[in-house]
Parts: sequence; C-alpha cells; structure tokens
Amino acid sequence: VIDCILRDADGNLHLVDYKTDRLTKEERENPELARQKLTRAHSLQLSYYALAIKEIFGKSPKTVRVYSLPLGDTVDIPKDAFIAD
Repeated sequence: VIDCILRDADGNLHLVDYKTDRLTKEERENPELARQKLTRAHSLQLSYYALAIKEIFGKSPKTVRVYSLPLGDTVDIPKDAFIAD
C-alpha cells in the first residue's frame, strides 16, 4: 500500500513511504549511510509504487522519498535505483 502521494502547486507528484527499519548509530548520524541502506532495502518496492503512480496518474513521481521513523527525517531515493519503467 502506498503511504503518501503529494501533488505540489506545479502538479508534480511526490511519493513518500514511511519506514521503521532499524538504523545503526552510524546510520542515524550519517544520512548518506541511512539513504544507502534504505535504498538497498526498498528500491524494488518503491519501483513498483512509482510504476503504479505512472499508471494511475499518467506520470511518474518527480521525487521518491522514504520517511525513516528512527532517523526522524526523509531521505531521497535516487531514480537510478529503480527498475526500468
């Protein structure tokens, strides 16, 4: 289930998915390490979500982010981590 799709004032779509993955102290202190871990763990799932959004809305999300509860912040998931659409 897609957690959140936002539409900005320009009509762009943004996908946000909430995650509760445990992060090490180093990952919590270094957002790049957290991004790498969350990308590895969830890029396939988020690829499917992005494909579903494209099918439903006729366009891909401009950004894909994970809101990490342990980190208390969002991390951007790079589009090159996704399966081809």
